[in-house]
Amino acid sequence: MMVELSEKVAAEMTNSGLLNTAAVAVIGAAASVIFSQFKLFCERKAQRRALAYALAAELGALQARYQESIGEDWTYGFEEPRFHYFTVFDSNAVRIGELKKEHAGEVARLYIKAKGHFEDAINWAKWEKSTWSEAEKHRFKTLLERDKKELLEKVPVLCNQLRSY
Repeated sequence: MMVELSEKVAAEMTNSGLLNTAAVAVIGAAASVIFSQFKLFCERKAQRRALAYALAAELGALQARYQESIGEDWTYGFEEPRFHYFTVFDSNAVRIGELKKEHAGEVARLYIKAKGHFEDAINWAKWEKSTWSEAEKHRFKTLLERDKKELLEKVPVLCNQLRSY
């Protein structure tokens, strides 16, 4: 009888040990999954923050350079740029969707507007305007002024929003 009792106790202890081992394994696996998901979340957040800061830096630098070079009272027409102005945006355009929805849309819209504005300002100097009527010249210059004003107003706001990431 004593032998049977000891065998029963040993069997239950073995089963209990297996259950404990299985429980520890399940808890360890769950903790590992949670940790890896948290790590991935933190990495993505850091990448999103780096992208937002880089875009803010590029926009801020472009605006500062633009105002230093052109100033408030400026005439249109300057030479072709000697370098590429939108490096951060162009090399990360596929990642813009990582930003908050309202910021992603505004980033894309302002960059497109800035690119078009730079092109128009550059082309103003190239185009043969002697054949343009005064009304055509006025209309084109009015569009350039409108774009310049919008960019100078909205870029600082967007830069502050991007720096808040």
